[in-house]
Amino acid sequence: MLPIAIAPAFAQRTPQAYSVRAATLAIPNVCGEPLGAAEPSITVGQLPEPEYVHTLSKGEIRSVESEATGLSHETVGLTHIVTGGVEVRTIEALARNGTRCVVVEAVKIFPMKRVTVYMPREYPRGSCNYDVLKRHEDEHVAIARRLLAEYAPRFAAAVRDLRLESHGFAAWVDDENASNERFASEVQPAVQTILDELQSAMNARNRAFDARDTERALRECPFW
Repeated sequence: MLPIAIAPAFAQRTPQAYSVRAATLAIPNVCGEPLGAAEPSITVGQLPEPEYVHTLSKGEIRSVESEATGLSHETVGLTHIVTGGVEVRTIEALARNGTRCVVVEAVKIFPMKRVTVYMPREYPRGSCNYDVLKRHEDEHVAIARRLLAEYAPRFAAAVRDLRLESHGFAAWVDDENASNERFASEVQPAVQTILDELQSAMNARNRAFDARDTERALRECPFW
């Protein structure tokens, strides 16, 4: 029998998109004082719609799983979810003495940035195998969507607790990307623990679903 499998949700555990080029910037006290800036808007991205790939063979899908997870199974279908990261947008605010300071205006968190469902090309659309497999993989996607909705308030609370509106740094650096990356590097550790918990919860729920559904799904079609 060929099990139906799912790759662990966070194949790229820690996003690397935000190198801190401005790490040597000192934060002057004048920009560390309350600046009267509004609390930044915080957005937690929803699960994107899955992309269905129906061009790979079963063997090629197993290679995708092995590359993503380091594991090798007799995989039939695969739902692969890749973690996202943090985006920060900054604006300028004036300190009491007129110093131009950079503060955070908005934070966007993308716990999951891409969902790909791999369906073997050996199973044509409309076949028993295709329909059963798609129903199974779609439930893995639904599990991810429900968990993300469950964890979204925790991500937002973690960012609010940083009180990003209450600290900034002098706006003497012309590179806006460096400013954004600096703050993103502060946000990332605050949300990483929640990302790790979300990954663990997703792995547990997917394993439980596979345990109760895989054998039933395989019985629905005469061969795999």
